[in-house]
Amino acid sequence: MKKFASAGLSILVATGVAGIGGNEVQAAEQAQPKTPENSSTEQPAVKATQTTEQAITEKQQQVVVDQKQQVADTSKKEKDTIDQSVKEQQAVVDQNKDTLDQSQQAVTDQQAVVDEAKKVVDEATPSAIEKAKEQVATDTQAVDDQQKVVDQAQTDVNQQQAVVDEKAKETTAAKVQNEKDQQAVTAAKQEQAKLEELAKNAEAEKAKAEKEQAAKEAELANKQKEEAKAKDQKTKDDQAVADQQTVVTTSQEKVADAKADTAAKQADLTAKENALKDKQAATKQAQNTLDNSKEELKGHKGINLPPKFSADYDTKLSAEEIATLEKTALEMNKNFPTSKEDEKNKDVMWDIQHLNADQKKELSVYTTELLNDVRKKLGLSQLSVSDQSIKFAWDVAKYSDTGEYMHDVTAINKAAKENGFKEYPGMNYYENLGGGYYETENGKVSKYTLQESIRKMLVNMLFDDGRLGYSHLHSLLQDGKTALGVSLSGEKNSISPKIHIISYGKEKLEDSSQ
Repeated sequence: MKKFASAGLSILVATGVAGIGGNEVQAAEQAQPKTPENSSTEQPAVKATQTTEQAITEKQQQVVVDQKQQVADTSKKEKDTIDQSVKEQQAVVDQNKDTLDQSQQAVTDQQAVVDEAKKVVDEATPSAIEKAKEQVATDTQAVDDQQKVVDQAQTDVNQQQAVVDEKAKETTAAKVQNEKDQQAVTAAKQEQAKLEELAKNAEAEKAKAEKEQAAKEAELANKQKEEAKAKDQKTKDDQAVADQQTVVTTSQEKVADAKADTAAKQADLTAKENALKDKQAATKQAQNTLDNSKEELKGHKGINLPPKFSADYDTKLSAEEIATLEKTALEMNKNFPTSKEDEKNKDVMWDIQHLNADQKKELSVYTTELLNDVRKKLGLSQLSVSDQSIKFAWDVAKYSDTGEYMHDVTAINKAAKENGFKEYPGMNYYENLGGGYYETENGKVSKYTLQESIRKMLVNMLFDDGRLGYSHLHSLLQDGKTALGVSLSGEKNSISPKIHIISYGKEKLEDSSQ
């Protein structure tokens, strides 16, 4: 334990010296005056920081001095404790020695008793021997007992001698340790002297530093005044700039508001203009749609039906009603609806003897649509156009005699047979024929004239067929018919070319499954 205390003292002393040395150098560095080139109007804050660091350094130096003094005091107390321990240990040794001497004297005294007893035994006469046998036995036993006591005493002496020897060793070790501690105390005192010298030097440095610090603080105070003055001026300048910036900002906000208002108004105007354009476009589109609708209505070729009209009105109405119906119907359909597009068809010339497939189909579709419009209003089946119905119609035109103005039943039945339909020799079950509705020049006629002629022919067959027994009316509106085809025939320069309308139902086919 004493060795540990001594080692701890040495470490503390060494550390203290290093600490004081480091702080002393640091204080000297901080005490150097500033050169002109590293000073500026911004230095007061740095100097204030250095003053604070200097104060901290001085406090650290004082703490080190206090610590060294405390170490010296502790070392002295430990030395006193060690000296007292040595004295106490020596007292124990002396006491043990006295005890040993007393034990040794007791052994000597007992040995004298034994020797005296032996002498008595040796000097005994035969007469006395018997007398003294009992005494001898007693004495012998006493000697033996005394010898045991002596042996035990010798053992105790030996043990005590061992204790004395051990204590002597401890005393010697204590003296050695005491000498070491005394050396440590001496070293501590020497270190303390050095510390005191360092403390004196530190005080001198402190006084010097305080003097320099006072000068620096005075300089700092002057610069702080100048800085305060500069700050005050800067505050005024900043306020002036802020006031001016406020004016600029206000102006900018007004300009921005004006721009935003203008942009909003422009956007509103643009939106209204766009809305107006959209409305104008919508109006124009609506007008165009209306015009187109009117034009379509104007060009609608549909056949107008009078009141009470039916597929068999001739058998249901009175003669007067029939006359009124027919007169009304002819009046309703006397004009051919014409659109601007129809006007163009007046310049489209078709060669009736050499129509192409598209023209033939268009002719049949046009006629079928006119009839289907009427049939639909009457709830009758709708007709369709097929390649078969178109070929059937044009074969009839091909075989017909151009000089025959009535139905050429021979041509009709021949064409029927060739196209898979039933023949009815000498009879007509397929054709509705019209003639004299248009004229050709070099075999040509306008598309407009053909469409007008077909419509006029259908109007006459539906509303002015009494002289022919209403046969065309009944044929065109016969329910159950499914297909229709149209063809043309006549000379190149004819005043009465013919229009052939061929219609039929599936029952007329040789193979009705087709």
